[in-house]
This record gives sequence, C-alpha cells and structure tokens, in this order.
Amino acid sequence: MKRILLLFALTSSLAAQAQVVTVSVGTSGSALSPFNSTQANSVYEAIYKQTQLNLAGTITRVAFEKNSGAFQSPLTRTVIYMKHTTATVFTAGTLDTTGYQRVWAGAFTNNGTTGYQEVVLNTPFVYNNTGNLSLLVVRNGGSTGTTLWNYNFMGTNIARRNTSGAAISNTTALATSDALLNLRLTFGTASATRSAAALLADVYPNPATAACRVQLPNGQPASYQLTDMLGRTVRGTTRLLPAADGTATLPLADVPAGHYLLRLTQGAETAVQRLVRE
Repeated sequence: MKRILLLFALTSSLAAQAQVVTVSVGTSGSALSPFNSTQANSVYEAIYKQTQLNLAGTITRVAFEKNSGAFQSPLTRTVIYMKHTTATVFTAGTLDTTGYQRVWAGAFTNNGTTGYQEVVLNTPFVYNNTGNLSLLVVRNGGSTGTTLWNYNFMGTNIARRNTSGAAISNTTALATSDALLNLRLTFGTASATRSAAALLADVYPNPATAACRVQLPNGQPASYQLTDMLGRTVRGTTRLLPAADGTATLPLADVPAGHYLLRLTQGAETAVQRLVRE
C-alpha cells in the first residue's frame, strides 16, 4: 500500500506540470535532416525507441536542436506526423504515411542561430510508452536558407530521408540513414512555459555513468530531486551551483544503475525529465 501511495503522489504532482524528454544528444550538424533547408522539398523519417522515451502521456510540444545557421526565417510548409510502431529500423522504400497522425503543420520555428526550436502541436499525440515512436517531417515547396541541425549516430537504418529537392509525392524514394535527429518532447499541458521546458533541455550525457552535467538557464542556481520510477526518493532536495560556463555537475557515482526522474527547480519554474544511470 505504501508503494501505491508513493506512486500516486508522484503521478498527481507531475500531472500539474509539463514533463520533458530529450532524445539523442549528438553535436554533429546536418543540413539534410530534418529539413534540407536549401531545397524547397524534403522528407525525414526516424524511429525513437520506447527505451529512449520511457514516458506515457500526451505529447504537446516538439523541438529540434539547431546546430548553426544565420538563416532565421520560419521554415514554411512543414508538416509533422507521428505514429506508434513496432519497427526498430527502416528499409529503403517509398514515402508511406499509413498509420501516421498529422500533429502539426505550418511555418516551423527558426528564430535563433543555435538551440532548440519548438512548436506547439496542433493535434497532441497520445504516446502509449509501449511501442516505438515514428516521426515524419515533410516539406513540399517550403522556404529555403542554410541551417544545420544536431543529430547523433544511434544505429544502422534508424532513419530514412529524401533530400533530392524534387517535389514530394507517394512515389518519393527514401534512402536509409544512421543520423537520429536531436529531439525534445514535452508531455502534458501545452500551456507550460518555454522556460520550464528549457530547464532540462541540456542534461548530458544521458544515459550517464558517474556524473552528468546540467545546463542552468541564465547561469543561475537551481535545486533538484532524484526519484526512482515508483516515486521513491533517491536523493532529496539538493542545491546546484553553476560553474562559469553556466553548467553544474550532478554526481551519480552512488546511484545504482536504472531509470530515474530528475526534477529540477529554478525560481518558480519546475520541470521533470527521465535520467538513465548506466
């Protein structure tokens, strides 16, 4: 009974705020994924595994991490789709939107030279935390200008794309790729502030071993709590003080391997993210 009450208390607390999951933390820049922004037309499709997300709920925001690029105009005529899938890799083939839910369409945010660019989904996606998540980004006749987007090599054929610049149709051929786009998903209320989501935008490495680094917004102190997935406290409220570069070290050497929830608080903002200790 005690364990059930702890889990209920944790769930009730998290329900009132957005929860942020960041997948892939690569620093390699690609001009081809998810947008071939020098071309008006492009397709990028990727699989994010359940073990990377490990959180059931309603996805209300999606963000891609920009590596660099002076071009800062919105990326027009972008459409984003999501679906559950049992697949873990892709094979080369033609574009197929079967089973996908269209979650957003419009001019994708591109108002900075670096950092996560985010949109609020037109239609939130309910992720079941059982299947893998397949993400599809399509542009057909969009605006152009050079931008690079961060990715990591996360497995053979984990993605596929078409960057030829030809008009997109159901006959468009997609070639496989090993480049998994850095992705940030916000679960929960779509009205959650961007600063709350930003609190845990940069926790690295994740998965971690002896320690991880936390980028603190505005280089200001924060506090954190670490709990296991049943809501049991692993580390009580602890102060984080930033170094000169605005990051703080979170020691994990005494924490057993497993999946945890990291709750970070800075001022009036609180955000929660899954942290994996290997």
